[in-house]
Amino acid sequence: MAKGNFGERLRRERELREVSLDEISVATKISGRYLNALENEEWSKLPGGVFTRGFVRSIGRYLGLDEESLLGDYDLARSRMPERMAPPPFEPLPWQPPRWVPPVAGAIIFLLLVAGLVYGWMRIYVHHKTPVNAVAAVVRAPEPAVSVAPPSSSAPNSAQSSVQSSLQSSEAATPAPPTTATVAPPESAPTAKPGAATPAAAQKEPPASAGAQEPLKLTVSTSAATRVRIMADGQVKFDAQMPAGENLSFTAKTEFVVSAQDSSAVLLDLNGQAMPPIGSPGSSGTIKLSRKNLRRTSDGTSQR
Repeated sequence: MAKGNFGERLRRERELREVSLDEISVATKISGRYLNALENEEWSKLPGGVFTRGFVRSIGRYLGLDEESLLGDYDLARSRMPERMAPPPFEPLPWQPPRWVPPVAGAIIFLLLVAGLVYGWMRIYVHHKTPVNAVAAVVRAPEPAVSVAPPSSSAPNSAQSSVQSSLQSSEAATPAPPTTATVAPPESAPTAKPGAATPAAAQKEPPASAGAQEPLKLTVSTSAATRVRIMADGQVKFDAQMPAGENLSFTAKTEFVVSAQDSSAVLLDLNGQAMPPIGSPGSSGTIKLSRKNLRRTSDGTSQR
């Protein structure tokens, strides 16, 4: 279908049934500006995603149209939006060194080579230089004379006396045998009976706790500025003015209670599912969300 036929078909079906936009807004709790944006195919004024598809489904159900066929026309019209041209990729210019860098680098390399050659030549010269003056100054010291005494006749007596003195010194140096002391063997530790079990081993481990349920995750989006109050499990998580186009996320274990001054300006998403509007357009309202809302079908009703 050509672009523009979806909005024209929606307007034509509504006018054939003589239904005004205000009647559809009151019945489906969809803001009038969203209805005008759908008929004029002004996609930039719609929240998009599951919210807009929910609007199309609710309008088709109220007018008695085939919801799936109407959603198909909406997807086809939305897919033919002109894509924004991506900017050309940025190509950085190649880096070029300044003109003074090559000469300076060459001079530094030349100086390093010269310094290396000078250092190597100095090491070789010092290593191979012969210290002539030092060798000439070395004077060897004369060896001491050794005098040899002639043997005397008293050598056997002196040898015998030396043997006796060595025997006496060996006897004096021999230690007395150590006294042995009896050591009592250590007492053996009492052995545990095989049939007995310790109290700690007899106790059974407590059963593992059951897995907790998946927490509830609420996403709040605003199409216009309004004051919003959000309570999670009985505790106030947010109570302030939300500007248009802001998205906030909250988590809870059991339930959420959401209040807004302008019900049509607040869009709710619970665990990835679009929730029904809080109240009538232009009026304040309060809605209570729990796991029951996830199991129910999107019939346009809500739990107050």
